[in-house]
Amino acid sequence: MSQTITADKPRRIKPTTLAAIGFAAPLIIYMLIFYVWPLIQNISMSMHRYTRRTFVTGDAPWAGFDIYKEILSDQQFWTILGQTLIFVFASIVFQYSIGLALAVFFNQNFKLSAALRGAFLVPWLLPPMISGTIWQWMMDADSGVINNGSVRPRLT
Repeated sequence: MSQTITADKPRRIKPTTLAAIGFAAPLIIYMLIFYVWPLIQNISMSMHRYTRRTFVTGDAPWAGFDIYKEILSDQQFWTILGQTLIFVFASIVFQYSIGLALAVFFNQNFKLSAALRGAFLVPWLLPPMISGTIWQWMMDADSGVINNGSVRPRLT
């Protein structure tokens, strides 16, 4: 019984793993900068007693969870929270009901169903079409504002 001792080879990272990291890195960086950092800042700010002056100067005193205790013990908070929940629930039910009713209605085949579907799509499609047309005019090589040679500053 002889045992052979082999040195562990360093593990290589596969090219597909590197590609996956490369594609995911911009998203992860974006999420860290625009979601995680503001969340951490908001949590930190919620633990300080800010006024208009201390918000500008940045020297708000630390309060910790005392602010949350004050808010949760205030009766007005619970009234406002209840009204907000009722409003949100009613809005969601109302909007969902109208959307579902319209979807069921336009799923039916009747004389003007295609025209009505098109009429509902026009407000959704019109802004990107107008924006694209404006950019096309601005980028025109002959008469566009951006690519026109007369607009460029002259270096003298």
